Amino acid sequence: MSDFFQSGIITTLHQLGQPSLERLESELLGFAKTRPIALVLPALYSEFERPAMPAIVQELTKVKYLNEVVLALDQATEDDFKRVREIMAPIPAEVKII
Repeated sequence: MSDFFQSGIITTLHQLGQPSLERLESELLGFAKTRPIALVLPALYSEFERPAMPAIVQELTKVKYLNEVVLALDQATEDDFKRVREIMAPIPAEVKII
């Protein structure tokens, strides 16, 4: 039962059974109208030099229910920060890099 404990305003989405991606996205779009949804994405700068993070960013450009993406960027120089800001620019949600 502890896997389903919700504390505060942070939500964990559990995958139970075989959920339909279309149904889940439809529900999230509905929720987003009254409760803005944010994604907190921790990352090291070095992850932007590997294939996974650009693929994640590409997928996030298709997401319509996110109001905000907060990228917690670590181990980045000022130039790295500027490069990451350019990489994240195509995401339609507001992007904050901290």
